[in-house]
Amino acid sequence: MNLGIVDVIERTLLTTGQWDPIVEHVLRSCLKRGDTFLDVGANIGYFSLLASQLIGDEGWVVSFEPSARALSKLTRHLCLNQCDNVTVCSQAMGQSSGTAVLNWAPSSNIGGSTLNRARPSQGYSERVAVRALDDVCREMDLVPSVIKLDVEGFELFALRGAEQT
Repeated sequence: MNLGIVDVIERTLLTTGQWDPIVEHVLRSCLKRGDTFLDVGANIGYFSLLASQLIGDEGWVVSFEPSARALSKLTRHLCLNQCDNVTVCSQAMGQSSGTAVLNWAPSSNIGGSTLNRARPSQGYSERVAVRALDDVCREMDLVPSVIKLDVEGFELFALRGAEQT
């Protein structure tokens, strides 16, 4: 990964070599070769990269990241690691399809950007596409083995859009 020191996740990865060891343990325990993994709220791609290695060429990772700032880092990390089994979707997951305002977090934590209106913007925002996970899975013919969901306070809405998944 190409990491900096300003963002808390990147800095932690540089100093410790991992981010959220509990989630990492669960993924290592649950994912196997050939699985399909959905990384909803992929941020800079740490868990997408890990899953890509765990499931191998027979598997499929679909990474969802609506933030333009995080998306550029995610795609760079996937390219650097030649992750050919990963598909990136630049959209948020919600209860239904439409658009929403993504409130940016400070540059010290780009993964903290959120659709949650209770957490106001730090001065910047962007309009992003929102999709229901059920619709995306149906359209892409996805049957996920494991879903990681980290959408900064918007989890309930994302889950409501994934009732069939």
